[in-house]
Amino acid sequence: MEDLLTTRQVQELLQVDRTTVYRMRKDGRLTGVKVGQQ
Repeated sequence: MEDLLTTRQVQELLQVDRTTVYRMRKDGRLTGVKVGQQ
């Protein structure tokens, strides 16, 4: 099983803003999954 990271964990790991994490997800530089209803 692959490890999952929260948005905040990715922010801290990469030292970037939350918006940057979302942008990276949108343009394919990161993969992501939604967990639960959020």
